[in-house]
Amino acid sequence: MKTFTTTQKREIPNYIRNCVQNLEYSSGVYLLLVRVEKGVWIEVGSLMKTHFPPGFYIYIGSAQNSLIKRLLRHLKRHKRLHWHIDYLLENPFAEIIGVYTIRAGKEYECRIARILSKKYESVMGFGCSDCSCRSHLFRLHPYSRFL
Repeated sequence: MKTFTTTQKREIPNYIRNCVQNLEYSSGVYLLLVRVEKGVWIEVGSLMKTHFPPGFYIYIGSAQNSLIKRLLRHLKRHKRLHWHIDYLLENPFAEIIGVYTIRAGKEYECRIARILSKKYESVMGFGCSDCSCRSHLFRLHPYSRFL
């Protein structure tokens, strides 16, 4: 397994970037499959410093006008930190390894988050400052299957 120092820059695999660029719809709900290679503590916006043990995480979000732009932004390593997920993805030990999109309205973002919260461990308060969900980021169990 490859390890990275904070000075190394990783490139997003072309197959992920190409899939995102070729989406045929401009709004929807998306899920990012994120691998955290090494346990890290991260200050996430207004949340307390949060520990992310190594493993796989699923983040759910939505974009109602420019889904492709939003996903390409998430795929960039260095950017202005705005959403909670930006703080995690900026870390050199976190990387997006999968992107799933659903042609659906914004209301499905929270519906899916509630379903995921029943099955996976919630990172409390993450990504849900504009709704009443417990979280929009979930840690997958080490031996669970997703999708």
